[in-house]
Amino acid sequence: LSPMQALAGGQVEVRLGARTVRVTAPKGLRSGDHLRLRRGAADGSDLYLSVLIRPEDGLSVVGDDLFMTWAVERRLMADGGRVEIETPVGTRSAWITADMAAPVRVRLKDLGLPARGSRPAGHLFVTLEPSSDVPSAAEDLLVRFTRVWTQERLAA
Repeated sequence: LSPMQALAGGQVEVRLGARTVRVTAPKGLRSGDHLRLRRGAADGSDLYLSVLIRPEDGLSVVGDDLFMTWAVERRLMADGGRVEIETPVGTRSAWITADMAAPVRVRLKDLGLPARGSRPAGHLFVTLEPSSDVPSAAEDLLVRFTRVWTQERLAA
């Protein structure tokens, strides 16, 4: 499974020799859990597949928790402040303090794998990477203002 399939569940294609079978995976599966494929009432033998969650698109799973990295403006890392993070469940904000020791990691509570059976909901751990390619909040606001202002002038 991919981390997103483990998070949200859904249809998964499983190759069994030369055959490909579609299986519905419930949300919240962890590595080591088992999916049961029912073979039929006639022979009574079910097939149990062990789940393995592989990292994909910068997202990985360890136990109940999700891990990802997010690029942050260098100045924000040095000065501290609020950072907006695009997570698999939408934009979330977090506060960081000035001059934190690297690697800077933020925990977003209960945004990991959902609770399933006796397993609690996991957390999302985001490693913040300083980057000079990310525009500052002021630069982003200026770009948005310029775009809206230009559109309004063209419409007038």
